[in-house]
Amino acid sequence: ELIVSLVEYICFNKGEGAILVFMSGLAEITRLYEELTDEYSALARDGSIKIYPLHSTLSTAEQKQIFDPPPKGYRKVVV
Repeated sequence: ELIVSLVEYICFNKGEGAILVFMSGLAEITRLYEELTDEYSALARDGSIKIYPLHSTLSTAEQKQIFDPPPKGYRKVVV
């Protein structure tokens, strides 16, 4: 998928910073989140990326996590 390729490109070729991906609905958010977590499982193991879904069915505590700054050396992706 184009979005997965774009996120991968940014993660490997650009400097620090978060990535915010807007999707049109819960199904699209869930699908992309699953693709990104599968695609970046190796990065998740070495601790370089944090991927967060964001939609209204998440608890308040889960939604608030996206506002926490990632630890140094991490990149945050919010879908």
